[in-house]
Amino acid sequence: MPAIALNDEEVKRLNALARRFGCPDVIPLRRPTSIPAQIQYLDLLPPGGSEILLPQAVTEFQGRAVLYFLDAAAQSYSPQQIHDLQQLLANRGDHAVLAIARPGDLTMYPLNLDRSQLLSGRWETVTATSSEAPYLFQGLACGTKRIEGSMEKADPVFVEIRRLMLQASEALAGSAGEGPLDGLTVLSMTGRSLFFRFLIDRNIVRREDLPEICSITKDGDLRDVFSNAERAALTSVWLDETFNGDLLPLVEGITNATPGRERKRLYQSAYRDAGEKTSGDVFNHLEAILKGYAAVSPGHVQLTLAGAVDWDDLNFRHIPVGILSQVYESFSHQWDSDAARTESVHYTPKNIAKLLVDQALAGLDEPHRARVLDPACGAGVFLVLAFRELVRRRWEHEGKRPGTSTIHQVLYKQLCGFDISESALRLAALSLYITAIELNEIIRPPSALHVPEALQNRTLFNHGPASAAERKKGFALGSLSDEVSKGFEGAFDAVVGNPP
Repeated sequence: MPAIALNDEEVKRLNALARRFGCPDVIPLRRPTSIPAQIQYLDLLPPGGSEILLPQAVTEFQGRAVLYFLDAAAQSYSPQQIHDLQQLLANRGDHAVLAIARPGDLTMYPLNLDRSQLLSGRWETVTATSSEAPYLFQGLACGTKRIEGSMEKADPVFVEIRRLMLQASEALAGSAGEGPLDGLTVLSMTGRSLFFRFLIDRNIVRREDLPEICSITKDGDLRDVFSNAERAALTSVWLDETFNGDLLPLVEGITNATPGRERKRLYQSAYRDAGEKTSGDVFNHLEAILKGYAAVSPGHVQLTLAGAVDWDDLNFRHIPVGILSQVYESFSHQWDSDAARTESVHYTPKNIAKLLVDQALAGLDEPHRARVLDPACGAGVFLVLAFRELVRRRWEHEGKRPGTSTIHQVLYKQLCGFDISESALRLAALSLYITAIELNEIIRPPSALHVPEALQNRTLFNHGPASAAERKKGFALGSLSDEVSKGFEGAFDAVVGNPP
């Protein structure tokens, strides 16, 4: 059974225990959402009727989770439940620890995507009266204290996703762009499949939606929607119409005004062409993103992940949106390394970007109203973090969780990103769309998550060379160019980013 949400008295009791281990006050994870600090953990708030075990509280250091809590004073948990929760929380990639709180002690369990590491039964109990207790939180937060069996890689979730995505990219676009498909096409096709996987894991799309998506019957498989050109085309049309028309553009000339029948024809042509050029392998790779290696038939693409991690153990309900920005960097250096160097493609770690965003907004008199610019936004890591922080500031100011209209106001009126790379801007748009979905409390029907306008030329602006020939002439000035509209002068309250 799932953990019972802590009431106010139980939260006070847990805080009293946590302070004996050097922890700041915990953030309770329960519905209805009532405090802005929960905005970093919306994926962990228990949905109605769910039997999945989720943590009851979390404590942070500089905005990063350090300890996830389960209160065992009045409820017990089976080893299997704990193992499942250890793996689920590992998807968040924040190198935290799961702590089972009992009167007088904490039992800490490592988080790891590799289930074999968890089944070895590693844990560590620290009593509140021990000499170590007052310094426990500090040690975990600073990395001087480590629980055996914890993930060792700096960003393990990215490592696993990158392995699968780059395997698809290398097969379809080649390691230096010499493959059967161009890099932007691979980016858009695999990105759409990855986005659909996100929708499945978030329970935004369900089997009853299949007839509307791509004419598969309700008893079919949601993960078959990219299995051939016809289904992939219908699914792409549905994604465009349900969410937004510049969601990972795939065919030049398609706009929000393009009729559905014409849109379907153009997508069918694009997917059929891709299928012919790759002898059908493109659909094997798109299907593998949705299903994992075990679902790919013998003789076709066999996609496996490192170690004992199964692709199906990756849960996109909990994986951070910033992973897409990291994937973009890897894509750029793989299939267009010259452009990646010329355009100075570099990923900024999330923790550094968050610190800069938080500090920039903290210096403003009315941070909830701030308009934020990233003049070299890349795949949008700063914009995504600014988006989330601005919504949190709105939550604080208004005293209630922002609804859809407020989320859209922030997206269209308070965020702005410039870049010279079309592929980067495509990922930035996808990241912002997913963030808008994450922040929205309403997830059904999928059409309720539609954003009113395309982000291109409204929130995101391409100031790069108009053609590949112009790009080869030399370094592009981008946001420093005289081509940038004078209307942007004096329009922003904060400028954040990692300039090239």
